[in-house]
Amino acid sequence: MLRRVVTIAGLFPLLVGTLVGASGASSRHGTARFTSPPVRMSYYDDHLDAIVATDVSSKAQAADLGINYAPTLRGLKAKLFPAVYITKGPAADGQLWVLGSEPGEDSYAPLWIEVTVRWSQGAQPVLLTSDTQIDQLVSEGRLTKTRTKVVIDFAVTATNVDPSTTVGAPTVFDTFYDAHRDGMLATDVSTRPQAKAEGINYSSVLAKLDSELFPELYIVRGRSASGQLMVLGSEPGEPDYSPIWRETIVRWRKDATPVVIKSDTQVDRLIAAGKIAERETTVLLNCPVVGVHGGSALLPSSVARVKRRVRIVDFAFSPRAVTISRGTRVRWINTGSVAHTSTSNTGKWDSGTIAPGASFSRVFRRAGTFRYHCSIHPNMKGKIVVT
Repeated sequence: MLRRVVTIAGLFPLLVGTLVGASGASSRHGTARFTSPPVRMSYYDDHLDAIVATDVSSKAQAADLGINYAPTLRGLKAKLFPAVYITKGPAADGQLWVLGSEPGEDSYAPLWIEVTVRWSQGAQPVLLTSDTQIDQLVSEGRLTKTRTKVVIDFAVTATNVDPSTTVGAPTVFDTFYDAHRDGMLATDVSTRPQAKAEGINYSSVLAKLDSELFPELYIVRGRSASGQLMVLGSEPGEPDYSPIWRETIVRWRKDATPVVIKSDTQVDRLIAAGKIAERETTVLLNCPVVGVHGGSALLPSSVARVKRRVRIVDFAFSPRAVTISRGTRVRWINTGSVAHTSTSNTGKWDSGTIAPGASFSRVFRRAGTFRYHCSIHPNMKGKIVVT
């Protein structure tokens, strides 16, 4: 029996009414420009689950698997995530990855910590189909397992799959990033009501993560211009890219005429002009980017336009801490109603007064931890970590 646990197409009409799927033949934006990564099978508790792998914290493994390298995944608390068991060396015929959880379990998350499994010398490999079986074989000395530091993102798109059944690839949807289109999946969310309403997986583990660690995904609610899509705050190749996104709601003010919003920079300008209002949430979505710049290959951009923004609002820097790569430009944008500054604690930089609606930027070329504050409001503090 095939029991679907993810209805990918159900997510977007509820999140943003004018979003159009890239795979639909009736799309008013033309034919599909993105394709989904392949569906592969895995084992969980002696049955088959379908998964789609998209992102990993290891640059070398990203190249080997042909998936995205996601730097943000490296800094997450891996102990929160279920294990995926990957057999190295000799293995039984038909050996697949073995999952330590699946949707419906409290421990389920689309983020997994990789555990390598090897058969002991002299042991005859048998087909591994559950984590319980693996633990038993380890206790008998027939198998060894090694927990790695690699975090991989893959969603379970179907559970209890009949071996004779073919599971179709999930739908890929258009989104905007910096005025071009990217293709994106949507598979998991951190709130149960939203998961039920949108027909995707619920993951309580996602709710335990710090939402400020992740880039924003802008969803226009209420009135919007024709052709409005969701707007990404990053993409593969950027130093802050992650398949996990922080949901931010955008609404047009009553006296403003909606236009199509295509970038986070445009969002900031419209906020500063008083034309839109935004509401940051703590809801986290697993929405991996599977195509960039109109291409369908699941590979990072060859040239990253490195940038990171910090908003100044309600007498706080948001996010308070930012981790970036050397050469990244950080832009502070004052979206509040009073003036502030971005001032290094050690005198390395001082923005001067940043008026409401104005911004200040600086490129960080050296590794290190750089703490700063607002000289007008000293209780406002932030940190830039450059790797």
